[in-house]
Amino acid sequence: MAIPLIVIWSCANPAAAAGRTELCARLSRQVDAAIQQNPKAPQVAAARALQRRGDRLCAIQKQAQGIRKHANALRLLGAKPAVDTQ
Repeated sequence: MAIPLIVIWSCANPAAAAGRTELCARLSRQVDAAIQQNPKAPQVAAARALQRRGDRLCAIQKQAQGIRKHANALRLLGAKPAVDTQ
């Protein structure tokens, strides 16, 4: 009896993944800048925790989740995530 071989093809777009990776890095830098502008804000600790979680998610190829964490950190600090598509 033959064992069926199942091949899974990845449909991931490498260009899109590279774009999300860059967006992760850019949003993380924006969180740093927002914290530098107001380091005594009461939400800094929570924003840093979200940023660290976002960085970890981005590092393990879960960029969409990491981007959301970074965006939430920015919102906590009262900043709007600057997401340009250039």
